[in-house]
Amino acid sequence: ISHIPNRTMEPPPSIEIEGEEEWEVEEILDSRLKKGRIEYLVSWKGWGVEYNNWEPENNLINSPDLIEDFHEHYPDKPRGGLFAVG
Repeated sequence: ISHIPNRTMEPPPSIEIEGEEEWEVEEILDSRLKKGRIEYLVSWKGWGVEYNNWEPENNLINSPDLIEDFHEHYPDKPRGGLFAVG
């Protein structure tokens, strides 16, 4: 999104990790339990808030530090098995 009227910015390019197209996570905003699985509300680097979305825990295996940081700040939020401390 651009602050110039009638102009939109191109989304940031994806990065390739192990042959898969991915985008960089900027921040984990929330977590929830849905249908027995943990999901995280993700803010994507270079994308506006309208692109924030819920992602299943297993889609975020390349962002363990961000998930751990989120749970340090919000220890009572739902936590899954992939990033559990113990």
